[in-house]
Amino acid sequence: MRYMLLITLLFIISCDNIEPPRCQIESWIIDDCGICRECELEECNWNETMNTCGGCDDDLSSCTGCMDPEAINTELDMIIHDESTCDYDNFINVLSGVNTSIEPDYKIIRPGRAAYFVNNLDYLITVHLNDDLGSLSISPNQQGFILLEEEGLIQYNIIEENLSGIILIQSYE
Repeated sequence: MRYMLLITLLFIISCDNIEPPRCQIESWIIDDCGICRECELEECNWNETMNTCGGCDDDLSSCTGCMDPEAINTELDMIIHDESTCDYDNFINVLSGVNTSIEPDYKIIRPGRAAYFVNNLDYLITVHLNDDLGSLSISPNQQGFILLEEEGLIQYNIIEENLSGIILIQSYE
């Protein structure tokens, strides 16, 4: 009981020392960012010191992200679109079975990103690429990739499975 009384007394003493923040000019108010402002709630934009995201500093990371609906990491609740944060479905799965087509038969990938070919088969496959890109040999249950630097279109085919497709390298603004 004695300790309870002591704790209560210390709590009351510690709370008495907390004063609410005040502006030097008494008629001014403090907004949500802690800045003294010469206005009344009805007369001015109460929180005009806040940034676009509703924060009190220059950090916009809390509302900046990928807003592209084609991306696999779309964040529709973001306010500011940042293309560099978008990732697209860049895995091309090579499967065997009744349905041997790759769905869809094209992939959209941004420049500077890689397209990954995933070999889910029990034998080595070779992915033939157009232009001067050559080909990729991929061991069973492994993956290989090609780095795509410039915008354009790359066709590929996998003769062993009679599969073909298109990789579209495209920027999004």
